[in-house]
Amino acid sequence: MEKIVKTFCVWSDLLGFSKPFADGNWSFDNEHSRRNVARLSNVWQVAHSAGSPLEEVALFLNDGIARVYDFDPESETPGNILVWLDRMLRYHGTISSVDRQSGFPGLRTVLCFGERIKMGSSLVPASDYIVEPSEFQQKLQQKICVYSPAEFQLNLAFSKAYYLEQKGSKIGLERNSAFYIEEAAVNVISDFLHNRCFNEWVGKDVSPDEIPSQIVPVQSRYAVTAMDVGDDLEMRITRDTGQGANLYYAFRYSKKPIQVDENGLKTCVHKIVGGEIPLEFVNPWANVKLDKDARADLIKKLP
Repeated sequence: MEKIVKTFCVWSDLLGFSKPFADGNWSFDNEHSRRNVARLSNVWQVAHSAGSPLEEVALFLNDGIARVYDFDPESETPGNILVWLDRMLRYHGTISSVDRQSGFPGLRTVLCFGERIKMGSSLVPASDYIVEPSEFQQKLQQKICVYSPAEFQLNLAFSKAYYLEQKGSKIGLERNSAFYIEEAAVNVISDFLHNRCFNEWVGKDVSPDEIPSQIVPVQSRYAVTAMDVGDDLEMRITRDTGQGANLYYAFRYSKKPIQVDENGLKTCVHKIVGGEIPLEFVNPWANVKLDKDARADLIKKLP
């Protein structure tokens, strides 16, 4: 058996996508379906960008988007995993906002943690099956018969995220646009970061434009706390680079879990709450404490 890889997976689905096609008799030759095509085109334009982490692999399948991020605690860094989580929340919020501006309901997203194994080649060309004279072999090599991205071949995190999102309101997910995170995923991130030290590079002598004059190596210690905020929990991550602990990242989710126990799957998910971008991401270069207004200004400047 191939190596077992720990992985996060996000599955996002455009709500209400099938109805226009049903109204249009599952053909593109009508206004209902063409409006749906335009809807998907708008989403594609904002669903991936140059700012997407290189560690992520995304799969677009009709109105669904799956994103995989492999997790190896031996080589992982706090910045990478938190930037990826930040991007997932931002993509969800941006896509849903664009979708709603066109009169559609937006995305429903589920993030899960699990395992995957690779079963075979990601691409299988026709040349693997057919033996032809050399002048035709190049054409056969260019003809791909099987697409099977390694990250999705047998991915149980993907299976969980897809299953939970598709069950939807039957397991307690809201019918509107929302982002849900599996408790197991929260625990993995928390356990990886809490009370651990990492060798990092940080900016020193940061200018008013938030540009450091130099970058120096430091040993950073992270801590994770879950704070009660009414009906919600706020996961707060602080980082101490030797000048006192400062807030580095935070996001809020519903305190009450949605419990799932069916078909052998026992897990629970929490709804991310607090708006389109329900988090604070403090400038990692700066070793300064920012008040609420300063953090809000910084968030507006982020891509």
